[in-house]
Amino acid sequence: MSSAPLQKPWYLDPLFWWMQAAALPVWGVALAGSSGQPNLGWMMLHPGAAVSVLLLWPLAEELLFRAGLQTWLLQRWPAHCWVSRANVITSLCFALTHYWLQPGWLALAVFFPSLLFGVLRERHRGVTSSTLLHCSYNVGWFMLFPPLL
Repeated sequence: MSSAPLQKPWYLDPLFWWMQAAALPVWGVALAGSSGQPNLGWMMLHPGAAVSVLLLWPLAEELLFRAGLQTWLLQRWPAHCWVSRANVITSLCFALTHYWLQPGWLALAVFFPSLLFGVLRERHRGVTSSTLLHCSYNVGWFMLFPPLL
């Protein structure tokens, strides 16, 4: 598969929608392996925290990592494959920054969704689709595993 940007908008890209749907079985496995149930109550009790972790943090991370670091790296190493060197390095940095917030294995697991965000950034030459995917992944994750408030 080529890393060439698409000429159509992100919302018409089937890959974007496949990436959205791909989270469902991951959330199902995570829920099956946990002792709890989906919890939306924390969002109602702490709307500021909900806006922060579901919208503001993903936006800030996409601006910093995809619009900033990955774009800078792409200027040095243009993408020649589906998962570029710039994307891998950006995703490693992304996972490492999550290390101080989460247990080690979970921080490292963030690497894989980060690769998807990076593919969308390169495919659509912007961060709109990667930010929306990031926000939706956070909604699912924090619905299953509410943040410690």
